[in-house]
Amino acid sequence: MSIKHEIQALVMSFEKLENEVLVPEGDYSSSALNSQEIFDRLPPQTQALVEEVVEEARTTLLQQGDESLELNSRARRTLAKEGGRVVYQTDQDDPYRMVGNVTIGGVTLDLSDPPLQSHDE
Repeated sequence: MSIKHEIQALVMSFEKLENEVLVPEGDYSSSALNSQEIFDRLPPQTQALVEEVVEEARTTLLQQGDESLELNSRARRTLAKEGGRVVYQTDQDDPYRMVGNVTIGGVTLDLSDPPLQSHDE
């Protein structure tokens, strides 16, 4: 499948989330749908749908780089033409961790690597 078709499919998946997921009441305007504060309050079947779209976004927008996953610039440009926005970069506090998100329509998903747990916790 071409990158254009993959991006179009991703846009459709985000539209499905926007139309079907009821965000719990509260001020979550700047929060990603898969942020802990929202995700943990969603029903299990909705959580599964969100996880599927996160995986689809990571697979579509990221590619293996020399040392870790990196943003696929062609996918980023194609997504921008469809009205979406993606950011994926090195965490300023941990150079071994990548952080970012993707926004399409009114839905934002976090694409960040999980934080490393310190042994002190």
